[in-house]
Amino acid sequence: MTFEDPVWLYITPLVALIIAGLLVYGMQRREALLARFAASRLLEQLTERADLKRSMIKSALVVFGIVAITASLARPQYGVEWSERKARGLDIVFVLDSSKSMLATDLR
Repeated sequence: MTFEDPVWLYITPLVALIIAGLLVYGMQRREALLARFAASRLLEQLTERADLKRSMIKSALVVFGIVAITASLARPQYGVEWSERKARGLDIVFVLDSSKSMLATDLR
């Protein structure tokens, strides 16, 4: 397999780390804001429907999607080989005129 722009393959891990770092920072920031919003004894009742496992799966899928997009920007190419062939032949064109001018009588 070859790539048209392999530089994107070198950038992909960097982009994945940046996105993962931003997601971790966002989760930490969310926890800090929740701690300021309510007392710790009430947080369990307020966030009982918020599932940490679901959030982690969603974040992992976002990172995977970004990695897939940056890998696709490298334009992977597989199984294509260009070869030039010389062909000999004769081009024949058939022309059919069906306009009203064909109804005119010919001169002698």
